[in-house]
This record gives sequence, C-alpha cells and structure tokens, in this order.
Amino acid sequence: MFLAVAGALIVVPRAVEPVELPEPTVDTRALERTGELERERATSVVRRPLDADVRALGSALRAYGRADGSGEVDELQAARDQVVTSFRRAAAVAADDVLRLRAVQMAQFLSAVRQWETTGLETEDLGELGGAFLPALRKSGWVTEEPGRRRVELDAPALATLFKKRWNEVTGAVGPGFDLSLDEQRAFYRFLLRHPVRPTLLPLRADPSPAELDERRAVSRAQTEQYRMKKVEELALIDPGFAVELARGVVEYQRGRYALASEHFRRHLEAAPDGPYTLRARNYLRAALDAARTE
Repeated sequence: MFLAVAGALIVVPRAVEPVELPEPTVDTRALERTGELERERATSVVRRPLDADVRALGSALRAYGRADGSGEVDELQAARDQVVTSFRRAAAVAADDVLRLRAVQMAQFLSAVRQWETTGLETEDLGELGGAFLPALRKSGWVTEEPGRRRVELDAPALATLFKKRWNEVTGAVGPGFDLSLDEQRAFYRFLLRHPVRPTLLPLRADPSPAELDERRAVSRAQTEQYRMKKVEELALIDPGFAVELARGVVEYQRGRYALASEHFRRHLEAAPDGPYTLRARNYLRAALDAARTE
C-alpha cells in the first residue's frame, strides 16, 4: 500500500511556480585544463620573450583600453583601427605569440581586478586592459561596492571568459586557439542567466504614487524577462544540450503567457521524457495549466 501511494506521488505532478531556469552543464575539468593552458602560455613569456610585432600589438591594446575608458569616440575608433592592423601583422608572423600575449594580458587583468576588490585601487592594468570595465559592470549591476567592501559578481570562469571575449572582439581574432571553448561559453551564459543585466529605468519623482511604483516594477520585470529570453536563445544556438524548451517555458510563465509556457513544457517532456528535468518540467506544466485556466 505504501509503495503504491509513494509511486502515485512521483507520477502525479504538483504545481510548482516556474521560477528557476535550467543551467548549461559545464565540464569543470575542461575549464581547469583551459585555465592551465592559459597559465602555461603566460609564464612561458619569461623564458621566451614575445616577438616585437606582438609586443606592438600589446601596446596598441593598452592604448585602446585608455581610449575606451576616456569615452572619446574618435580616439577610440583610431585606437581600434591600430589594434586591428597590429593584430593582423602579429598573427601573420607569430600566431602562437599572439595567444601568449592574450594569456599574459588576461593574467594581468585578473590580478588587477582582485587588487581592486582588495584595496579599491584602479591600477593602470585595470584601465588599460579592461577599458570601461568597472563602469560597464556598475551599469549592469554586476559589482558590489560598500564601505570597505568591493566585489565583482562574475565568478572566475565567467570573468576570464569575459576578458577573452572582449579581447577577441577588439582584435578581430577568430579560429583555433582564439575561439572560446563550448564550456567557457557555457560558464559565461550560466552567469548571465543567474545575473540578468540590471534593467534601464527612468528616474522616479521624489514622491511616487503606489501606481507608479507598481508600473516601475512591471517594467523592470518585463525588461528582465526579455533579457533572459534573449540569452536563452543565444545559448540554444551554441549548446545543443541545453534544455531550451524548459527555459523558454519558465520565461514565458514569468511574462504571464501561461498557455505558451505550457506548450514549451510539453515540448521539453516530449523531447526528454526521462531526462534530469522531467519532474521539474511536469510540476511546471501543472502550474502553467492551472494558471492558464484562470486567465
């Protein structure tokens, strides 16, 4: 009798509000191997100095970072043009050295971030290698600053990936060695799904009414869900193992589109009837169907 009741409890779903997004599965060992390779590249510079053209690229990248931090558009474009030209020249003569340069600059940047967290000091390395890094993080809501306490919210894999992503975009670097691995991208999108960019809202007047506050919360929520759906779709394009239908269902439920959320949950269960998210998807589907009936 007990086994029959227990079995029924497992089979029959209960309504659970769809809040938690599925996350990409990150191979931590693969990330560790990537990190070890980057550290080996960085330390090898002591034994084997970089080619002169590669060092020139490093200087051009630092000049770009200074221009990025200054906000001067014309200066920034000129600096970017110099970076692209320098990159093409350096990659043509010493592609391996270019990878070692990126690893060295990434190590310097990560050290500068940790120094800022500890001391509050914005070093040259932070400004020249990160550009408008801190202002961008403040705008996104990805940094905590309190008296005597500072913290960048990105975890170590996401922060390293963010640096490499920006470095590649500025230089135009693509191809083997330069491209981010799937697990690096998974780690980065895992962070983005956990920490959506802070919504952009108009300032409130000094004494807002309850209706104005409610409207502000609604706008904030809508922008957050729009951002999360965008990242869900981007991740689905690069990660075939991501539970995209389940994720779409969660976002649509939070948008109040309960019937559409139900369809996504059904599609997930049809594609993965015995997967790791099966029970969650059934519970989410039950909640979406209940909510759709009351619309």
